[in-house]
Amino acid sequence: MKKQMKLSPGGKKWYEWNRFFSVVFLVCMAFNFVPATGQKSAKPMLYKVNYASKDYTQTPYRMKTNEAVVGEVLRSQVYEVLAVEGDWLKIKLRHGEYYLYKSRLDKVDKPDVVASPWAKEWFAYNDAYIGTADTWG
Repeated sequence: MKKQMKLSPGGKKWYEWNRFFSVVFLVCMAFNFVPATGQKSAKPMLYKVNYASKDYTQTPYRMKTNEAVVGEVLRSQVYEVLAVEGDWLKIKLRHGEYYLYKSRLDKVDKPDVVASPWAKEWFAYNDAYIGTADTWG
């Protein structure tokens, strides 16, 4: 039976520190990759405007559910919904959050036209967006 090789005190310390830093490095890598795996799984809720006002083109939106109309969104546009609050949907529009009646929108799986930055990123990642090169900016 062969004898084990004896390490010098300097070699033994090097081996112990090497093992320690290997474990620390492995833990750091694990914590860095865990958040990246869940980022694309959260697909936003998309709703398409199906209601037209008296001129058959636009739907009014409000800052809050009990306030006056602030502006109008075009029919057949797809918007990201941030929250559902009773009969109201809170949408993301022009760097702000506004409310639309829930009955005036239909839930969709994907937009007809990709216009917002998150949608371009999402569909570019999945190779689903087909468009002209100059629209990417």
